Amino acid sequence: MYGGFWTGGDLKLYRDRLVLAANAFNAGFFENPPTFNIPLSEIDRTQWRKGMRIGIIDIFMKNVTIPYSFRCEGGRDVLATIDRAIAAL
Repeated sequence: MYGGFWTGGDLKLYRDRLVLAANAFNAGFFENPPTFNIPLSEIDRTQWRKGMRIGIIDIFMKNVTIPYSFRCEGGRDVLATIDRAIAAL
């Protein structure tokens, strides 16, 4: 069983970080919706896994036990883009 903060959101990839945030609609359901700023230099590894209908991307951080995980339409292509950004550091 998996738990955690699951909501519709936005994923933004910058040269140095990945940002995960609730989208405007879903943010309205939370008093303080979190935004996750993940430095690419702190990512240890990534993986794609099969979800019920939509693939899931896992981001494993250095020195952190639990990965950031998110469902993503077109996840394999998104993951390849993230991996290229990490390799370009």
